[in-house]
Amino acid sequence: MMLQLEGSCDYKGSNKYNKALGDRRWSGVFPLVTSLGYAQSSIRGISKGEECQVPKQNSDNDDAWRAKNRRTDFIWVLK
Repeated sequence: MMLQLEGSCDYKGSNKYNKALGDRRWSGVFPLVTSLGYAQSSIRGISKGEECQVPKQNSDNDDAWRAKNRRTDFIWVLK
């Protein structure tokens, strides 16, 4: 198993900016994950940028919805 950290962003900003921001998001939690004992070789990070938006709910205003898209997801994948 490998832990994949996926950095995501809202749609504001250019695609290039959002890809870089997604990289900063996942790399920001990388030290925390390794400090918990996970081997660096078992962790990979990718930036999703604005590509994986959370579905908007009827109760979400734009600010709340955009906030949900500013995140890092922890995904377990098979090697």
